[in-house]
Amino acid sequence: MANLGRKDGIIHVRFRYHTRKYKTSLKVRDRTEAEATNPAVEPTGHRLLTGQALVPEGVDPGDFTLSGGTLTRPAVRLPAVRSLRHLVTVYLRVQRNYLSPSQQCQATY
Repeated sequence: MANLGRKDGIIHVRFRYHTRKYKTSLKVRDRTEAEATNPAVEPTGHRLLTGQALVPEGVDPGDFTLSGGTLTRPAVRLPAVRSLRHLVTVYLRVQRNYLSPSQQCQATY
């Protein structure tokens, strides 16, 4: 089913789904921490293989499997950061969504 590997010190999990190979970083360096994801990945892979679970439309099978089968919509992907100025601009644009309408008028970036 799934196996763990290490590249540049970061541990990732590899598995296949519908003949396609998936390799997803677990974003950890400690093998014990990485093995803690196994109770989520292995059963989800088995449920997908046997047809007991289906990957929702638009959701990456790798993200779905890593979530333990709980992901119902596509994961939010942040845009690539081109510069610090770009990062600040994107951050402020995202934060604007959390402001009330009166605060948005005061916050002119």
